Amino acid sequence: MTAIDAQQHLLDALSTIYDDREANNIVRIVLEDGFDIKEVSGSRIMSEEAEALLRDYARRLGLHEPMQYVLGEADFYGLKFEVNRDVLIPRPETEELVHLIKQDALSARLHDAYRVLDIGTGSGCIGLSLAHALPEWRVTMTDVCSDALQVAARNAARHKIEVSLVRSDILLKDDWYTFDTFDIIVSNPPYIPPSERELMQRNVLEYEPAKALFTSDDASAAEYYIAIASFAVRNLAPEGMLYLEVNEHNADVVQQLLVSEGFVGVEVLQDMQGKDRIVKGRR
Repeated sequence: MTAIDAQQHLLDALSTIYDDREANNIVRIVLEDGFDIKEVSGSRIMSEEAEALLRDYARRLGLHEPMQYVLGEADFYGLKFEVNRDVLIPRPETEELVHLIKQDALSARLHDAYRVLDIGTGSGCIGLSLAHALPEWRVTMTDVCSDALQVAARNAARHKIEVSLVRSDILLKDDWYTFDTFDIIVSNPPYIPPSERELMQRNVLEYEPAKALFTSDDASAAEYYIAIASFAVRNLAPEGMLYLEVNEHNADVVQQLLVSEGFVGVEVLQDMQGKDRIVKGRR
């Protein structure tokens, strides 16, 4: 099989799932990251082992498995993160959240050893990206899922980043008393109500961890934000900042929640798609 054959084999597998632009983008990334093929030509012959792996990738992609899970890694804020079905695939809008925190910190000229808590860390993409960009910060990352924390730990080791990892459930108030005070708390918690399941694409619904996506029921869509806001009232230092990624449909609810908890300067910020995506406030 030549590189051209490999490209066409992947495109054939994706042709009924994605439009031409997205299919071509996926194929380009799979060939580059999975097989180090940056220029496709008929003179590049794949080994039998590589051809077998490519056929397996094509099969899995054809079953709607996300490219990042097939490759076992995802790009995020200039770093590569291991991902598997125990953690969400990092999204571009979450990169915007990380960038906002970094820019706010640089603008405010925050002091060394700033204390940061990333709640529901998953792959660790938020906390590790912040720690990588601002190595003087002391970052703690929590998740209720032990398997997710193992992924985050491997990502920390991969990039030689020192962080603290803690298994904890933000919904359990007894866990709150085990934490010290922080200068920044950030979270991208589950915020999709179950009623929106039918709107989800197969590659998300069938592969990504439901517990990291969905709230327990429609009536509890704000449950994590309520818990995080109450925790932040107790565990944020004076003038500390809270940053939350939100569902575009409940940004106003989260904004009002923070105001009711006494936060000041509460803002709703839009992502690059013009959707309400981030709520931030100061303690």
